Amino acid sequence: MRWGRFGLVLVAVASASGCSSPADRADAGGEDGGRSDAACALGCAGDDLMTCAGPVVPCPLGCTGTGASARCGELDPANLDDLADLDGVDAGLTVDDRGGDTWRILTDTGEITAPTGAGREVVRAAGTGLIAGIRFRVIDGGRAVLALDHLTIPAGLEIEAYGQRALIVLARGPITVAGTLDVSGGGLDGAGQIDLRLGGPGGGAGARHDDLPAGGCAPGGSVDYLLDEPGGGGGGFGGDGGAGGAADSNAGGGGGAAMACAASASLDPVVGGSGGGANLGTSFAGEGGGGGGALQLTSLERIELTATGVVDAGGRGGFSSTGSDSGGGGGGSGGAVLIEAAAVEIASGAVIAANGGGGGAGEADGSTAAAGQPGLRAAVAAAGAAGPGGSGSGGAGAAGLTLAQPGGAQPAGSFFGGGGGGGGGVGVVRVYARAPTISPTAVVSPVPTVRAPSTR
Repeated sequence: MRWGRFGLVLVAVASASGCSSPADRADAGGEDGGRSDAACALGCAGDDLMTCAGPVVPCPLGCTGTGASARCGELDPANLDDLADLDGVDAGLTVDDRGGDTWRILTDTGEITAPTGAGREVVRAAGTGLIAGIRFRVIDGGRAVLALDHLTIPAGLEIEAYGQRALIVLARGPITVAGTLDVSGGGLDGAGQIDLRLGGPGGGAGARHDDLPAGGCAPGGSVDYLLDEPGGGGGGFGGDGGAGGAADSNAGGGGGAAMACAASASLDPVVGGSGGGANLGTSFAGEGGGGGGALQLTSLERIELTATGVVDAGGRGGFSSTGSDSGGGGGGSGGAVLIEAAAVEIASGAVIAANGGGGGAGEADGSTAAAGQPGLRAAVAAAGAAGPGGSGSGGAGAAGLTLAQPGGAQPAGSFFGGGGGGGGGVGVVRVYARAPTISPTAVVSPVPTVRAPSTR
């Protein structure tokens, strides 16, 4: 379980033409990957390709062209110019149990490791280009592509992604998630330890004591006071973050405004969430939680989340203060999940969550509180940390249609308390498929934007 790391982006590209045989798929790549030979085409009849060589060919992405130039439409993947990353790719990724349940993908280097009883085994070594049959490429704008044949995560197993880059996994075949794919807030520090202040892949970090403000397109606001410390604001992305709670006459940091992320919310380019703010004036103030990461899954065939499948891009909870008169940190916003394929099925019980983290609590009289909850794997708001007597509690994070809440103010008459951090806003979920099957009893939070994929 990933309770101390950050986000990820996966894109699987499978043959979407509906006109190619399984043998053709093994040779797919470049701009012609998955394209069928339409030399004997007679034309289109609705979404079917009429040929002179045999039966009608159904086209999952529609039929285009006329006469002999007619062919099945092909997926034009978001955030990629073409399918050239699939050139030479001849290996997929099927997660298995080698002595532990959590695999890792490092989005800055392309390294893939699996847990063993003695440590971690390298499945794909770090480096760009084609290694172990899987291609990795860095893209400008803080993104990276991992191109493979297929991706399968069985129930009970997990992949976590860490790094500063949003990850796009491009697969020629299907993507099946029965386990967990985690790109939530949190990252690895220089010693390889999980740091919850960092963002998930492509997500912004939370504000820190060393005058480092929060990151992301709509970071939570920070303040700078030595006494009567207010709370930091929650990060924003798909929704606004909550404002930090006031202390005495000092206003808390503002919540990150979703309007600042309006262009990013289209996920073109795909980016992660924003970190929570903090009070930068003392080393006792609670620091901000990291924003959820960014994950793109694109398949030319199909993407399926089974009843046990989970994709988590939640923000991290803000940290509570550790010294008297100190304010709590703001929660990180949820990140981004983009799912794109000719066919998408999200079963009953499956979860796609990009919820905001709860805010941290202020501190009074030497009493400390736990951090706010991370964005939950449910359409339920993450709770802010409860403030001890004399301090404000953290605001709840956003989930579903529920907005992020502001941090609680220092109670009247308290002289040694601090304000609570604001809750993080929701992230963004998008599903690109012609007729996706999304069970009404699946959890998709926030509410997804659904449209047909682009074709060519």
